[in-house]
Amino acid sequence: MVIESKGLNESNIRANSTEKRSVAIVVPGKATGGVKQVTVKLIKGLKLEGFHVKTIVLRGNTLPLIISDLKNVKTLREYDAVIYIGSIPWPSHALIHNYTKTILFVHGFVKYEQLNTIKREKLRAKVGAVLQLGLWDFFRGTNKIDLYICHSLTSCEANKIHRNFILLPQFVFPEDVKFYSRYRREVLRLDNDKVKVVTYTSFAISPRLLTQHDVIRLMRRVSRRARNKDIELVLIDPKNEKNITKRWDNLVVRFTGFMPRNNFLRLLAEADLYLEICIDEELGLASIDSALVGTPIAKLTHSKFVERQDYEDEIIWSSSPTRLINILVDYVNNKDYWRSYYAKRLHEFLIKRRNWNYIKVPLISFIRSS
Repeated sequence: MVIESKGLNESNIRANSTEKRSVAIVVPGKATGGVKQVTVKLIKGLKLEGFHVKTIVLRGNTLPLIISDLKNVKTLREYDAVIYIGSIPWPSHALIHNYTKTILFVHGFVKYEQLNTIKREKLRAKVGAVLQLGLWDFFRGTNKIDLYICHSLTSCEANKIHRNFILLPQFVFPEDVKFYSRYRREVLRLDNDKVKVVTYTSFAISPRLLTQHDVIRLMRRVSRRARNKDIELVLIDPKNEKNITKRWDNLVVRFTGFMPRNNFLRLLAEADLYLEICIDEELGLASIDSALVGTPIAKLTHSKFVERQDYEDEIIWSSSPTRLINILVDYVNNKDYWRSYYAKRLHEFLIKRRNWNYIKVPLISFIRSS
């Protein structure tokens, strides 16, 4: 079951604490991209709540990571709670379970993504994925995890987590909303006719994500119906090693690789639209970044996940590809109006539904509990 927060708020969470609690964050050295960003934000949030937070980074690949993890057992027993980042329950959690609270932060669809690594990646990555799948299956069966954290209900269900979990969607801090608005203020829009769309693909291969082919096909259909508009699609692929540009009539697709965060935020602020590739209810980290800099979000949501969304008209979305294309054509043709319309609603959405003070309650109350 999901651990709820009925009757709890920020004031009585603090009232429940009579001493400063300590939390260890165990991070595999390979943590990159969204996992890394979420870890940084989680650490900041816990520190804001008055916790003493220690980050413990595991070194090496899978086998060295296990050895590195086991060396920390004695140290981890001294903390009030230990949060394992990166989905894999490292062996130390089973050895500290009787001494402290053990928490596993699960990202994405673990088994599906690891199986895809085994099928598609190089030998070294395959071996690591096999070992991590073994850890996942074995330690899930030992029931030594006290609490699971998922970004969405769908993520929990896909990983067969049906009890003792909380949801921690992508979030922002109150000061972020003000700070990142500077990117929007600094942008000079010189070409009002050109429409720039940005999307960010993932390291993971998952059924919950649109592929590059899906995104390009979607935007080609939009561009065919908006012939009087030049559309540029910037497709960021963190695995891409070289930049390529392709053109289909009035649609230009620019493939680019990883870029520094500051550059990415500026690109988002210059864009007219960010296209979210997740088809369940989740909004990824890049969508939250887009909302922070005032750029609207478009999203295709599978019909079975629609009722799980915590947003309505704050973003452009549909469960029908044809319907979404119709909406996007209208957006492209009237972007000056619709951009400001959705930017305002996104700002309200961040403040009301995705700020740290709103989403933190279940996690903080669990750590504070006796």
